[in-house]
Amino acid sequence: MKRPSMVDYHAASNARLALLVAAFAGLFIILAGGLAWRQLVMKEDYDKMQMRQNHRRVLQSAPRGNILDRNGQLLVGNRSRFSVVVYLNELRPEFSRAQIEDMRAAREAWETTHPDSEESPRIDRNKIIWQARTRVVQGYLDQVNRISSRADTLDVTAFRRHYEQERVLPFPLVSDLTPDQYAILTAQLPVESPVQIYTEHARTYPYGALGFHVLGYVSNTDEVPDEDLPGDTLRTYAFKGKVGKTGIERSFDDVLSGQSGGEIWLVDPSGFQYKRVSRKVPQQGQSLTTSLDVE
Repeated sequence: MKRPSMVDYHAASNARLALLVAAFAGLFIILAGGLAWRQLVMKEDYDKMQMRQNHRRVLQSAPRGNILDRNGQLLVGNRSRFSVVVYLNELRPEFSRAQIEDMRAAREAWETTHPDSEESPRIDRNKIIWQARTRVVQGYLDQVNRISSRADTLDVTAFRRHYEQERVLPFPLVSDLTPDQYAILTAQLPVESPVQIYTEHARTYPYGALGFHVLGYVSNTDEVPDEDLPGDTLRTYAFKGKVGKTGIERSFDDVLSGQSGGEIWLVDPSGFQYKRVSRKVPQQGQSLTTSLDVE
């Protein structure tokens, strides 16, 4: 039997090496093709997915248009309605400190009541977290009460629901301030405070109930139109708007309602906003002159 020569051995080795190189080259081409497909062809789809995950859209309704009589006298207009809100994203450091304090207090209380126990302290962590958050927000409401001489209490259920579902929006602490309360809070609330005055528009009737059966009325709605506002695929939140329910307010709602505006925000993984990306200012609805004569 003839022994293979060194030439045959090297030829076989080179053939195996060439096959291995070809296999690695094929795998590299497949990998490069996959990366190119994802980065070039699928880039737009991935950008949309990323935007849906870390962008939020907040809609803001526009002030409604005025209703005038035939001589230009105001029958229905708008007034500023002031409320106190707190921006929850600015309270996160305080939430964290309060949670640490309450957790430490709960652990010390357990050790006091179970001095000889070798068990780990039985602590309801979720309960303590919500207790700490509530305590922080209640503290700011107490501050508002002291300044404005009010006696409002925190609706804990509403606060928890807002935190879980709408934390991008400011949480309302006090609604419909009087002019005196608005003035004193504006003067005494620190500029950098997470508690701020929020202004919205409410309908006003200079002649009271005169012509009410014809003029009609409006009510709150969560359905704020978003014409020409980008981001219709994003998770969207909306401040309450107004919609006509009866009379002229309803019949000419599309004229009076104006064009809504809004903002798009970058949010962190916890759902708190930290940078405004774009903004559209709401535009007031058109004024409507009727054939009525207030006299």
